[in-house]
Amino acid sequence: MLHRLRPARVVVLIAALSALAPALVAAQSTIIKVAGDDNQPVPFAWVVVHGGITGIANDRGELSLGAERHKTLTVDVRRIGYQPWSGKITLPDSASSQTVTLSRIAQPLAGVTVTSSASKSALETEGFYDRWLQKQNGAYRNATFIGPEMIEARNAPLTTDLLDRVIGIRFHRDVRGVLAVIGSGMRPPGTTFRGGNDPGNSLDAGACFMNVLIDGGPVCAPIGCHYVFPGDPPGASVDDHTIDINKAVSPKQIAGIEVYPNRDGMPHSVQELYNGCGIILIWTIAGK
Repeated sequence: MLHRLRPARVVVLIAALSALAPALVAAQSTIIKVAGDDNQPVPFAWVVVHGGITGIANDRGELSLGAERHKTLTVDVRRIGYQPWSGKITLPDSASSQTVTLSRIAQPLAGVTVTSSASKSALETEGFYDRWLQKQNGAYRNATFIGPEMIEARNAPLTTDLLDRVIGIRFHRDVRGVLAVIGSGMRPPGTTFRGGNDPGNSLDAGACFMNVLIDGGPVCAPIGCHYVFPGDPPGASVDDHTIDINKAVSPKQIAGIEVYPNRDGMPHSVQELYNGCGIILIWTIAGK
């Protein structure tokens, strides 16, 4: 049975709700919206908040910074095809979002007639951005995503430079001077090297080289694409399994990179390709 509230209790209840209102507002997410100078959202823009989050906007051009209220933010925003933007964003108490407008870079194309809307990039069709957004929401622990804006800003001379300081991987330089990438995964039991010796830069007992796929196709080591070391011919060594990523692809050809150093947190589609040592997926500008 419901009881009518006395007037005094009504006043107390209203006062309590009024006091709670600022807290409810403060709990709203602060959102950075990225749009072009045509007022259309810019999907997957790379946003760097100084002293805070770094990530990509979703397909609506929005990046949530969480429930913490922000007064002023120093932000860098990049998207291929647009002029980079850097500056300060001021958020009034009444606002929980702010829009950054990017100016499109003019690209005159003589004699070209546009007859349909722009098609999706290879990174979109291959699920690169979907997996990156899932990573931002807590999935794929230990994975690292390197997008086209990051690659452009880095201006690295070698592909291995793009992988420098990536969590969970390290490099092995073989006798030829090739830098091969080692993940933090482990070889399955019984797959030790046979018939050769590790030359100097010794690997851990269970370590092995990461799989490298370019546009979904495997890059093979000199000894071949197999990974079961007991099948090596007599005299084979560690270096026969090194993959020269720098020779396989140039940074200027790369649109995006995904690094999964071990099985923990891999997407199911990537686990099917897993060899025990981790996987590097490289997507090129040209695509398949």
